[in-house]
Amino acid sequence: MTKSKHIVRKAQSDFPLPDPDTGLQQAVGPSLNKVIEASLQRNFPHGAVYVSYSQADTRDRETGEPVPEAPRNIWDAVGSVNKLPLR
Repeated sequence: MTKSKHIVRKAQSDFPLPDPDTGLQQAVGPSLNKVIEASLQRNFPHGAVYVSYSQADTRDRETGEPVPEAPRNIWDAVGSVNKLPLR
């Protein structure tokens, strides 16, 4: 006697979609996004260095309070070396 397994799959509509303003699973209403970005690039004879920083904050339009899990800090640094083969 064999037992069969019954697998239940949820439809895509059963999962909550993230709010486009905040990225949270629940809608918290309209919000205000503030973003600041800075980037620097320095070229050298044998390469280059690129650094960037970005910070974003989302606040509720009515209360002015920060939305939980919404602040973002992103930084990136890239370096390259110009070296040709057989040189």
